[in-house]
Amino acid sequence: MTFAVRLEDYPAHSVGEYPGDSVNVKYNESIFVGYRWMEKHGVKTLFPFGHGLSYTEFRYGKVALSSSEMSRDGKLTLSVPVKNVGKVKGKEVVQLYIGDEKASVERPLKELKGFRKVELFPGEEKTVEFEVTLKDLMFYDEGSHGWKAEPGKFKAYVGSSSADIRSVGTFTLL
Repeated sequence: MTFAVRLEDYPAHSVGEYPGDSVNVKYNESIFVGYRWMEKHGVKTLFPFGHGLSYTEFRYGKVALSSSEMSRDGKLTLSVPVKNVGKVKGKEVVQLYIGDEKASVERPLKELKGFRKVELFPGEEKTVEFEVTLKDLMFYDEGSHGWKAEPGKFKAYVGSSSADIRSVGTFTLL
């Protein structure tokens, strides 16, 4: 969930009145629901999507991709080191978002594609891995009534919430 600072920051309140009638609701935000809408409109949140609290602190290293290019029938492995730099054992949910640099349709800046929970003792570091496949790059195309992935540049964002991105990697879908 994404918690806004003010009630007026939510998309349902931006239209001025209830968007619909007693039976039907109009979702005017389209695919821009939750954090996607907040990012599109530059709205600061109180608690962003994926936000969590911990008694310790985690440091993320640099994202490493198994390749800078991905074929349509291939996949990429993304890895990132995560270290507990605090004084107590803790768990961190490492989140992977993918963003399409240039699409033929309007898409969110980034979309959640995976997450991994890692438990670390103080001073311990583990490498967290994600597998990126063609499915992770697809969007539903209303024109062709089907899912599609377009060739081009993509960004892989890794962080502890939608608003706390710690490292970014770039790759190209061929």
